[in-house]
Parts: sequence; structure tokens; C-alpha cells
Amino acid sequence: MTFGRHTLSTGDIVFTTLETPTIMAANSGPRIGAVIISELHYTPDSGEEYAEIHITSTT
Repeated sequence: MTFGRHTLSTGDIVFTTLETPTIMAANSGPRIGAVIISELHYTPDSGEEYAEIHITSTT
């Protein structure tokens, strides 16, 4: 597993796992797990809440 710096859309820089090793080259993209939480909805006044989960695995 390879770790490296990744710049978020907010401009913040994080240290995360990368897709592939990139020795002496620019870092690859961040490694994305098998499950992604794509949306959270929480409205305490109405009592409505849900989480949208996307499973990227094919098995």
C-alpha cells in the first residue's frame, strides 16, 4: 500500500492511500474503497434522515 499527498477540491492537502506506487513521479489519484457514502440527509426538525451508499465492488 502506497501513501502520499492529495489535494482536495477545497485546496486542503491530506495524506492518504494512493491507487498505485509512483516512484520519482507525480502521485496517482487516491485509492477509493469498496463502499462510498455519496449523500447524507439529516433534518432534525422534520425527523427525516438517510444515507445514500454506493458499492463499487463487482463481487
